[in-house]
Amino acid sequence: MSHRISSLNIKNYRSIIDLDIELQNFTPVVGQNNVGKSNILNAIHWFIKPTKLETGDFNNSGQPIEVTGKVTGVSEDILAALSGTQRTKIEPYVSDNTITFKRVMASAGAASQAKPQILNPETEEYDDNPTGISAALDALFPEPLRVAAMSDAS
Repeated sequence: MSHRISSLNIKNYRSIIDLDIELQNFTPVVGQNNVGKSNILNAIHWFIKPTKLETGDFNNSGQPIEVTGKVTGVSEDILAALSGTQRTKIEPYVSDNTITFKRVMASAGAASQAKPQILNPETEEYDDNPTGISAALDALFPEPLRVAAMSDAS
C-alpha cells in the first residue's frame, strides 16, 4: 500500500466552517446539490497543490483558511523514492509512517502565501515552512485529478 491522506480538517473554506473528515483508500463524496461536496474536493486539491485564493473562497473573510491533513503510509519505500535532499528534509517529520502538515491562508492572494507548516514529532508543534519541505511535499503527491460526476446514474 502507498501513502495517502487519512484525515483532514478544513476550516473557513467556502461553505465549510469547520469539518473533520476521515478518509479511506476509497471515500465517495455523495449528497444533494449545493451541500458542499465540490468545496471538500477543492479544499483537498488546494491542500495538496495550493492555488490562488479569492475573497469568495473564505467563509469568513476575517478568518484564515486552514486545512490540516495527516498523511499515513510514508514508509521506507516512499522515502527512498524521494531525491536525497527531499528525503533529508522530510524524514525528521515522519513518525510512525505518518506526516501531519497544514496550509494556512490569512487572506486572498497568491498560492505562494500558503506555505506548509509541518508537525514536528519531537516538539509536537508546527514548524513554519522549513526549508525544502514544499518541494518534498510536492514530490509526495501527484497532480490531483478530478473525475466529473455522472449526470444521470440510471
